[in-house]
Amino acid sequence: YLVPSQGTPTRFEAAEACRQLAERAAGALAGAARLYLREMEQTAGGWRVDFGYCLDGAQVQVGEAGYAASFLVEGGEITQFTLQLRCYTDTERRSIVLPERLAAAALEPLDRQGGELLLAYWDTGGETASAGWAAPRTGEEALAEAGR
Repeated sequence: YLVPSQGTPTRFEAAEACRQLAERAAGALAGAARLYLREMEQTAGGWRVDFGYCLDGAQVQVGEAGYAASFLVEGGEITQFTLQLRCYTDTERRSIVLPERLAAAALEPLDRQGGELLLAYWDTGGETASAGWAAPRTGEEALAEAGR
């Protein structure tokens, strides 16, 4: 898949080409979810671009990787991609999460470390996604875990 550009694709051109492909492939099937740009990283040969699903303003953690679609852009082309196709529909079932006051109490130790608490959904490949509070890892924590 070519990335439309005048030479080497810019960050925007790479992201937009990947967004269009992700929207045509995964977005059309996502149901109640929407795609959003989750992460974009410059690599030695171009860009790695990840999109996630978002339900009611909360991110969806799809499997271990977390993304809905991941692309590698090299030399003006999308050379690799992975799609995790999902279709989300609203049901009458509701996830039970901690009330805001208890979640705020859990946030207090994170505040001292510069962390935050976010409402998110987890999709482990079953028929439902469950909601809960998540404390995103910092870049340092992710690097430390990768080194294990």
